[in-house]
This record gives sequence, structure tokens and C-alpha cells, in this order.
Amino acid sequence: EVSTVPSGSFVNLDFATPPGILWGKDLGLASSGLINAVATSYVHEAASVFESPPPPEGQVDTSPKGKMFAIFRHPVDRMVSDFYYMRGATHEFRTYDPSRYQELESYASDPTKHVDNWMVRFLSDNRYGPHCYSGGCPVTDEDYEYARTALKRKCIVLLMDEMEESVRRMVHYGNWTSRVKSPVCIQNFATKRPGNKNVHQALESGTDIYEKFREANKYDILLYWFAKKLFDEQAARFPPPPKQQKKAPA
Repeated sequence: EVSTVPSGSFVNLDFATPPGILWGKDLGLASSGLINAVATSYVHEAASVFESPPPPEGQVDTSPKGKMFAIFRHPVDRMVSDFYYMRGATHEFRTYDPSRYQELESYASDPTKHVDNWMVRFLSDNRYGPHCYSGGCPVTDEDYEYARTALKRKCIVLLMDEMEESVRRMVHYGNWTSRVKSPVCIQNFATKRPGNKNVHQALESGTDIYEKFREANKYDILLYWFAKKLFDEQAARFPPPPKQQKKAPA
């Protein structure tokens, strides 16, 4: 079912869970023409939505193809932000557990309270679960190389600290320019404070807690710096940003 609201049209499928993605696949969502984009952390399951049998010999494959885009943030900043966000996220019924978010130091030290190398795990499909609590599923060099290759081959890289340029690229790639009334709309969207933002003091580099987060996410940090490099390289795929118009003197 498609629901239309002032901000756009939405298909009522939950791509935040593997069962929801599987349902979308069974319904033939990719070839339905109903969607332009979906949001999910389960990239492997989402990719399966675009799987289709090969065309007959001699014919061109015209089945729809997907392209991933992802917004990257420094892993330590992401984990600290997640800690403060989840302390009050009672609406996150699948993951809310206030006992996990009492003290930042405990959160950083206890591997049962956070997911290490979250980005590499999801991209390489080496996910974290209860079976990992005793060290049974560490992230490996092979996982990192898989994630790195996936980003380079499959992903439009966006950066949280370059949000305005990232949104501009996303709009251009999705061919959504006609929906943007003015470049100011992109600027306003990129700079406004999100409704789910929790104000907190930044964690100072070099502190014991910072180093614990850094050590727990060493592969994600490598991937983050690689993503920043890709962001610069991918600039050539997009038209240059519009020049700022200088106001004439009064």
C-alpha cells in the first residue's frame, strides 16, 4: 500500500528488519516502480531484493539494479552519540535497554553493551550477536577488505561533516533535482538540528574512554578514512556545487 503525505509517498514496508525486506522481495518491490529509495542497515538482505534470473541468451538484462549510498561519521563520535541517544530512546522497542546506558565508561569497556566495528560487520555480514560475547566472532582483515571493496564498487559515499555537499550529491544521483525548489532547501535541510539529536559534550581524543572506543573500532576507523578518500574521489562524478552569489553593496 502506498501512503501519500505532504512530504512525499511511502510504501508501508519495514526495511529495518530482515522479515520486512523478505516480504518486499516476495512482492516484487524492485520491479514495481513504486520506490526510489529504501533505508536499511541490512545491506545484504536489501541487495537480494534486486536479484533476478538471467535474461535469455542474446537479450539485454533490463531488470532494475540498486545502488547503495551511506552517510559516514567518525566511529568514536558515532558510538558516543549512540550512547546518549539510546539512554532515552524508549520508542526503540527492539533495542531499548536502559541498563546498557548508565555510564559511558562502562559502555565503552563492556563488549556486551555495544557493537564493535559496526560498519565493517554489516558490510561484510559478520554480524554481532550473543554468540560473540565470549570473543567468538572477531572482525578480521578479510572482513575489512570485503567492506572496503563493497564501498568502492557499490556505494555513493556521503559524510556527516560534509552534509550539505552530501545531500546535493544524493539529490543529483537520484535525479530528484526537480523536487528541490531552491538550493536553499538543501542548505536548510543539511544544517538544521535533527529531531533525535541529543546535546552532549564531545569526547576528548586521548582520554581513556576515547582510547577504549578507538581500540574497539579499529577496523571501522580504517574504513572511515577510506570512505573520506572515496568521497573526494567521487566528486568528479557530480557537477560542481553552485557558486555563492555575492550580494551587491547597498
